[in-house]
Amino acid sequence: MNIDKEQNFISLVAYIHNNEDEIQEFYQTINSLLKKHFLNYEIIFVNDASSDQTIERLKEVLEKEEGLLSVITMSYFQGLEKAMQAGVDLAIGDFVYEFDMIAINYPPKLIMDMYFESLKNKDIIVAAEKNSEKWLSKQFYSVFNKYANMQYKLGTQRFRLLSRRAINRVNSMSEHLPYRKASYATAGLNLKRIEYEKTRDIFILPMEDEKIKLAMNNLILFTDFFYKCSLRIAIIMMFITLFVVGYTIFMFITRKTIEGWTTTMLFLSFGFMGLFTFLTMIIKYMDLLVHLIFTKQKYLIRNIKRIY
Repeated sequence: MNIDKEQNFISLVAYIHNNEDEIQEFYQTINSLLKKHFLNYEIIFVNDASSDQTIERLKEVLEKEEGLLSVITMSYFQGLEKAMQAGVDLAIGDFVYEFDMIAINYPPKLIMDMYFESLKNKDIIVAAEKNSEKWLSKQFYSVFNKYANMQYKLGTQRFRLLSRRAINRVNSMSEHLPYRKASYATAGLNLKRIEYEKTRDIFILPMEDEKIKLAMNNLILFTDFFYKCSLRIAIIMMFITLFVVGYTIFMFITRKTIEGWTTTMLFLSFGFMGLFTFLTMIIKYMDLLVHLIFTKQKYLIRNIKRIY
């Protein structure tokens, strides 16, 4: 036994989707680092329906590298959250790294720094690039952190390290993890954020539709943002209704109106106040509840291959 290496079993889960230009560098860097520092480790790639040469590039580098590697192939494109949950569910390590993207713009030493930090009673360590948030992301996290009742503030993250206790804790909280970062922040465990200076610029594949959908769903699930919005709208509609009621009564007293006009206006005023305020939010809440409660299949996997 090599006593110079760490004895904890390490799992590393990485999301890949059309990453043919980054996959070889990432695997070689990560595998070399884990082999140097850990006695036992595994690497898990979650292939979320890549349509380029990502897997072919990975096979090329595996002909030259040794290591324990598994590739999960999703049945179809299912997005970052479900794909990463599939990878973490398969991982068996005492500590699990989550890489939402594999482009490297950080010093590899940071990976070990996070591990040693986790040994200081920190169950969740997140790595974030300094000043990396785009304008839209800043607005989202600003709203999210303002209306979410969380101990830790969320922000853009590049990757994270979880203890087995953290994974077990989060899985016990919910069968589904619609937004892993928020779930980790609400787990009640010690969390530390480490910021780093980027070593180079990287290109991030845009998936705006998925991001917008994820942002909307999680504002509903983890914050009271829409509740407060609907409350403000209700107050505005109340004043509009009072104005219309006053105007209707004024018209009824001062002018001759068509029979039934007054009753119709009063009915419509109060009806639209409630309708515009609550209908959209109720439909969205019901949609989320149906998916979270009645959808038993969390994700669909085509196959899992282990490569030695």
